[in-house]
Amino acid sequence: MADDRLTEIAARAAAATPGPWTNYGTDLYRSSATGGFRLMDLLGSLTPEADNQSFRNASFVAAAREDVPWLLAQLEQARAIAVELENENARLRAELEQHGHAEEGGAA
Repeated sequence: MADDRLTEIAARAAAATPGPWTNYGTDLYRSSATGGFRLMDLLGSLTPEADNQSFRNASFVAAAREDVPWLLAQLEQARAIAVELENENARLRAELEQHGHAEEGGAA
């Protein structure tokens, strides 16, 4: 399930106009070193140049409200797993070290 969700989010991100995006009031703009352009009005009406790209941008913005919290939860879960693995790794290293010392002591 998580892989499907990540694939959907990645597809929306890839289809949307490249960022960074900024907003001024209810308008969404693409910012760049060479200037920016208006992407859409966040309160509803698309720009007069509404085309497929505007709809992909709207889809990305609309989905972000659900995607970002989900991504954060996935990250939190991954971090928790990483901590568990680090703890298990430390436990196994200590066990291995203790076992290695016991063999050395037994051989003496």
